[in-house]
Amino acid sequence: LDQGFVRSLEQRPQDLHFLNTIQDLANGMQVDLVVEGVETEDILDAVTVMGSTLLQGYAIARPMPFAELQAFLKHSVFPHRHRPISLLGLYATRLAQHEALKKTIIRSPRAVDYLTLADATVCPLHGDIHRLGQDNVNRLDHLHREYHRAIAVMDALMLAAPSGADWSTVDQAAVDFEQTILETYFEEKSKKQQI
Repeated sequence: LDQGFVRSLEQRPQDLHFLNTIQDLANGMQVDLVVEGVETEDILDAVTVMGSTLLQGYAIARPMPFAELQAFLKHSVFPHRHRPISLLGLYATRLAQHEALKKTIIRSPRAVDYLTLADATVCPLHGDIHRLGQDNVNRLDHLHREYHRAIAVMDALMLAAPSGADWSTVDQAAVDFEQTILETYFEEKSKKQQI
């Protein structure tokens, strides 16, 4: 994936939808996807939580002589830490999770327990929100719970009548939650730039 689609992710996080689609295409075609232009920690966080593993950019390493490269390749590039580590990573996690969940429910609603879906606290994002949400944690938590209620109802409806289900309520809950993550991300980024 050319760096032109990746370098601007901090300014245009919505482009992660494109990355998700390209990853699905690469997986379907059974080809490796190399993501270029991973220049910052936030972008690294976002693309790794979405499942990208072949990466190039300054967030991985700067250009180096061959002897240094050999030593570099002997060590783990990514420290073992809980991801996401940024709100951009939280947004990316949210996108990937929603797409996977929606596909699963459409294809096989019995594969997902709607009672479990209704409980947002069992979702890994719940902990991530409380770890990363800072000033906006209550609003993010509320919208996350609303999304879980909507997706649980949809799963129950799909079990009862799979054809003709209207996803608009779920999609709106997803958009509201994702927009608030982005608003929080840009607010915190602005605060850091002022310091």
